[in-house]
Amino acid sequence: MDIITSKDWRKINEIIYKMNAEQDSRKAMEVFLKETHSVIEYERASILLYSIKDGQYEVECFIGDNLSDKVMSDYEDYYYQLDDVMKHMHQNIHEVSKSTDVFDYEERMKTEFYQDFTRPYGAHYSIDGGF
Repeated sequence: MDIITSKDWRKINEIIYKMNAEQDSRKAMEVFLKETHSVIEYERASILLYSIKDGQYEVECFIGDNLSDKVMSDYEDYYYQLDDVMKHMHQNIHEVSKSTDVFDYEERMKTEFYQDFTRPYGAHYSIDGGF
């Protein structure tokens, strides 16, 4: 495991400062994605802003880094309903998890979400979150 340096902690503090300076949640998340890439290596990142009404997830907006407009539109229009990350995010447990600790990858690779959405854009290292 890589060690976080004091330089990294300064950058993380700067990110938090810039996020808190934003009044709009979407803008704060855009700052997070843009700035985090300088600290954490990833191929793509996404944050889903959602609400839960009558037990159903309603996407308020989907913010992405290194995702095409088509990928983002496809996700908002359809694939969020199949996203297996969603069930893990909505357990009122606020923690950071590695997907390798949460999913059975052999089973996950058989899903429509993986086959038709995740796999085609080839991201092996990603950051995903939602609130």
